[in-house]
Order: sequence, then structure tokens, then C-alpha cells
Amino acid sequence: MSLQSLFGSRTQADVITALDLANGNALSASTIARLFDLNVEGTYRCLSRLRDLGLVREVTKASGKQKLYQLAKNELTKNVVGIERSIRKKADSSLLQVLTESIQLGRYYFSLPFALRITYDVFYAPNYLLIVSDDDATLAIANEIAAKFSDVRLASKNALLRGREFYFDKSFETTLASTEQAIADGLNWYSEIRDPELIRVLLATPYRFDWLRLSRLLSDLGKKRAYEILDRRRIVYGESPPMNYLKPMNRNVDSLIKDLDKEWQSILLPNRSL
Repeated sequence: MSLQSLFGSRTQADVITALDLANGNALSASTIARLFDLNVEGTYRCLSRLRDLGLVREVTKASGKQKLYQLAKNELTKNVVGIERSIRKKADSSLLQVLTESIQLGRYYFSLPFALRITYDVFYAPNYLLIVSDDDATLAIANEIAAKFSDVRLASKNALLRGREFYFDKSFETTLASTEQAIADGLNWYSEIRDPELIRVLLATPYRFDWLRLSRLLSDLGKKRAYEILDRRRIVYGESPPMNYLKPMNRNVDSLIKDLDKEWQSILLPNRSL
């Protein structure tokens, strides 16, 4: 049985899932709609129905300008959520799954490596996880949980979520960055992430990405790192995606440059003996 067949519609199933994974964090209809790619008006109507049924309660922000919603605390909600979890929950004890069940939806997204959907290395399996949040308490909980996982390193970044691209991914059942956002995160914070798969992917398949969108998500340093990767490809092949909105580095002392020097020949000149 699927959640959609249980609750009668995709919107209703997604709204209940969102409020359950919020773990007490009150969400707006627009936030739920954006994360789950739903129609905003339909989300409002669904929340109103669930409120009338007693499953959802409204919470008004201090400003009084926006309605937020939480699951109601009653026996009906407990039963409905219990069924929802039994269908949705995976038998998975990975750091990603444990964090998803422990922190509040709407206050974070996971980026690399799971959000890098286009990879060069078919055996790509790095042992780190990047979480981005603008909430100190969320990051504190995440770091406390991650400390119990000796085989995975958690990279946590405190940054504003506004203006970033992320959504609820149903295959992983958590909030993930878009591909462009994941690449931007990896380039912006490369000295801390240090994942050369980003270099390999951008050298090998740069045209698979929306560079206009990507440039808007990059910091000045991220733009310089992207420029150096594309410029190395341009030197070898004589072409690359447009680079006019990126910036060259003044000095090649960045950690990405060191990794780029190690990677570019095997990607761009694979048939040449090194």
C-alpha cells in the first residue's frame, strides 16, 4: 500500500509526511508546497480539511501575518501517523536516515554526496555528509548524532536557506539540494569538503548543468574555482560552457587547484600515457 492510496491524494499524503517529519516545527503551506512540488492553493485546502478533521492545528506567528501548521496532539493523529510511518519508514540505520528522523523538516537540507546525481566515478562512495542549516540547534543535534557514526564524517554549515535550491526527495525520504546547489556547495566550501568528484564531473560533463543557475548559487570564491576547472577544459579542448559570469583566480594556491592538477589529465587525456 502507498501513502497516496491510503490518504486519497498525493497532496494529503505529502502534507501529513511533511508535518510528521517536521518533528514539532510549524510549517507554512508555501514551505510544504515548495519542498514537495505541490500546488500552493491545493496545499492550503488540504491543510484546512485536515484541520477540520482534527489532525492539524494552526499556529500563528508572532507577527500574525502567516499561518503555520503542526500535527495536532490527539489519539486520531497518533493512529494516522503510526500508519503513515509504518508504510514510509525504511529499515535503514544510516546517518542520513537517523538525522532525517531526528531533526525538523524545513530547517535543513542535505547536500553532497547524495545530491550529486551526476557522477563520473561509478564507484563514487565518499564517507562524508554535508548538511546545511540556518538553525544552531539543528546543527548541534546533527553533530551530536553524527559523533556516534565513526565511519561517516558530518560536514555542517550554518548558512541562510533563503535563495538556495532544495526539495523533499522521496527516494531518500529527506530534503536534498538540487544538483546545481550541491555543486555550488561543493565549490563554495571546497577547502572543507575536498571532494575531487566535483572536479571530475565538471571536467567530463560540464554541459549537463545549468551554468546560469549555478553561477547565481556560487560565492565569489566558488566562481573562481569553477572558472579554473572550465578553463583547464578550454585549454585542452578549445571549448567550454560560457565563462563570462565566472572569475579567474589571482593566485593558484587554492586546495582545488592542487586537486585539479592531479585529476585533469586522466579525465581530459584518457588515452595518453602519463
